[in-house]
Amino acid sequence: MFERFQVGPQNDVLMEKAFSTQVKNHQANIRKVAQKRAFALARKNERNPDNMDMSALKGYAPSWIRQELWDDLVDKVWTTDGWKTKSKAGKKNRDTLVNGSVSKHTCGSVSCAQHRLRLEKKLAREPTIVEVFKETHCKKIISEDGTISYGEFIHPKAAMTLVSLKRKLI
Repeated sequence: MFERFQVGPQNDVLMEKAFSTQVKNHQANIRKVAQKRAFALARKNERNPDNMDMSALKGYAPSWIRQELWDDLVDKVWTTDGWKTKSKAGKKNRDTLVNGSVSKHTCGSVSCAQHRLRLEKKLAREPTIVEVFKETHCKKIISEDGTISYGEFIHPKAAMTLVSLKRKLI
């Protein structure tokens, strides 16, 4: 069973890159939650909550980080011009319209990898990339007997992407 998880030294660079990517993503999610909670506390205590920027987070560190470290992050990272530029670019990318609507998937907060594992358990075999794609980009139709089938794609771009994916697989 674990043969497919064994890797040799030739994959060290790839494994390190995958690990680093996962850590960066996890760290970013933790930061976003901490910032969101700090903003909520700041809004409760500020006279003008609609006009707040990142500097308003000073003094509202989460319990798991020392206040002086939090305030340093606010001063030396989150209020810098470089951070503001990256933040605006990220917001613009998330809000980009593709074929008339924002690009979407049905994963929610569950990763595609986790969806693949769930699908593998359900199917009692390793799912194909096409099956995983449909699982994460199609509306689900649940029949009266509880079986799930795939309906239409949640976005026309998803349908075009699947066609392109299938061409590459052939």
